[in-house]
Amino acid sequence: MKTYEHTIQVSRSFGDFVTLVHSSDSHIGAPNVDEKLAKSVVSRVKSDDQCYWIDTGDMCELITRTDPRFEAGDMPSWFDFSMMRDPAKYQALHYGEIFGPISDKCLATVSGNHEDSIQKHNDRDIYTEISDALGIAKERRFGTGGFLRLRFVGPSGKVLWRPVIFMHHGTAGGSTKSAIVNQLEKLPKAFDAD
Repeated sequence: MKTYEHTIQVSRSFGDFVTLVHSSDSHIGAPNVDEKLAKSVVSRVKSDDQCYWIDTGDMCELITRTDPRFEAGDMPSWFDFSMMRDPAKYQALHYGEIFGPISDKCLATVSGNHEDSIQKHNDRDIYTEISDALGIAKERRFGTGGFLRLRFVGPSGKVLWRPVIFMHHGTAGGSTKSAIVNQLEKLPKAFDAD
């Protein structure tokens, strides 16, 4: 698993704080995505110098014509017939249009099951395509999972706090009746992270 460490300068004043926005399951390309909400979050991140974001996968819907879940009528309003030849490409481009303005504030990303499925079944690394288009540095691309280490440094150069964030889209949701809760309870035992 990859690890990336990012340093954030902070003052010791009472009003100084840092915001970390966690984005996941955007599913850009699905017909019921609230793009207005996504754009307002992007605007919030862009307007604050001390606001950063991470993405934990399923950036796009990525259900193509060969997928059994595909339904031609289930397309967003911006999607037109000419895009049918490569829907993944146009979904990735649209994701870039929405999140591109804050790509420089992205601390790390991981792929989700939708990115993993299209790679497995179509031999297409859309996760890398999206990351390349946004200009996400390679060390900030964790693939299926990784650790984001943050270093909050005060004016004197002293490290004030070092939280570790374990990033993963999630797996094994269907192994028992309450599998999701069971997996969440087991996760902290597996990794030393905050």
